[in-house]
Amino acid sequence: MRNLRKRALALILALCLCLCLPGLELPAAAADALTLVYSQSVDGEVHLGITGVDPAKVIYGVQLEVALDGEYLPENVRLDPEHGSSAFSPTFSTLVKKEEGRTTVALYLVSDYALNNQREIRLGALFAEGLPIAPLSARAALLDSDQLHNGGELEFQDLPMSPAPGAQAWGPSSRIKRTVTAGEGEIGISSPGTARENQTVFVQVAPKEGYQLESLQASEGVVLIPAGEGEYSFKMPGHEVELRASFKKKDQEPLKPLFSDVKEGDWFYPAVEYAYTNGLMNGIGGGRFGPNEDTSRGMLVTILYRREGSPAVDGRSGFSDVADGQWYTDAVTWASENGIVNGYSGNVFRPASKISRQEIAAILYRYAKYKGYDLTAGGDLSAFPDAGQVGEFAREPLKWAVGKEYITGKSGKLDPKGSAIRAQSATILQRFFTGL
Repeated sequence: MRNLRKRALALILALCLCLCLPGLELPAAAADALTLVYSQSVDGEVHLGITGVDPAKVIYGVQLEVALDGEYLPENVRLDPEHGSSAFSPTFSTLVKKEEGRTTVALYLVSDYALNNQREIRLGALFAEGLPIAPLSARAALLDSDQLHNGGELEFQDLPMSPAPGAQAWGPSSRIKRTVTAGEGEIGISSPGTARENQTVFVQVAPKEGYQLESLQASEGVVLIPAGEGEYSFKMPGHEVELRASFKKKDQEPLKPLFSDVKEGDWFYPAVEYAYTNGLMNGIGGGRFGPNEDTSRGMLVTILYRREGSPAVDGRSGFSDVADGQWYTDAVTWASENGIVNGYSGNVFRPASKISRQEIAAILYRYAKYKGYDLTAGGDLSAFPDAGQVGEFAREPLKWAVGKEYITGKSGKLDPKGSAIRAQSATILQRFFTGL
């Protein structure tokens, strides 16, 4: 171990010298000489290796710089070597840079014996905050026997990334959000909160004492595969995923179906349950909720009006197409009197018209202002390719709604002028009211 630590010190001192010299030009490495290869074990660990090593060289040390999605303390990032006792990974790492929500950390691996088997180095498993993590990019410098004994500059090289043979390529990194919609319990995942497209994510559901899992859903299109009691897995898509778990007390009867067209396995079930049990949304008749029916402008203001306890109103709304005695009349009147809704030219409100996603954002924004809620959150609309389609009246409200995560993208787009079906509206309302 003494020799091992000497080699570690030699490697770290040599590499840190390079890092500490501003403007140092490093020798160019041969194109595509090295590649970072990644794979995932059956228990979710992310294993890294380097291929393309010169087989004529014996490698005794590696400095690997990995860029990670998220912000981490360098001491909470580690590389567990796959060489067992023949390799040594120091118990500290070096922060190279932290910016724009990403962290680049330098990790070291040294050995008394050759790390490479001809052209390949098996590095080990990468962890952040104790959980497996997949790097976004990497660069490395290798310490061979000549450099160890004779000194000389070490070459850093950006490493293209490739899946191990037989593995599927991973794409961009996206967040995984966890929401408990009812009862008490926790949702655990096998990553620090982000995963890359096509990466397998393992989920473990842990009810609190006296509770049991009632339902577990994921975002639309994400398939949860049972992997044992309370354990599931899914393949990460190329966008953010939300996991929603509902827990119930062990002595409670299972929830009866709320509506004939809303099943417990549906992605929108928790939101519909929340909206119905909290008196926000009712069915459309015939025992149906109509999850795929459009939401009208009159429906949304009526929902907010119910939330306020249906206060008495005086006078009329002032809109020529809102007659007395309609189911939405008092709601539109209340919303208009309190600056929550505006009409269209010609002094009309269009209560039966489909409500667009940007109109939902605008109305919720004005309602939040009326209630005195926090309006400081600001999302980045430029991340969406159709951000230019947002109307000027809805730009600030949509920034706020995206920043608060009340409204998320649809297949990577914002779709500001698209209509919102009732299932989507229930989901937005649940996020809005439970996130206050």
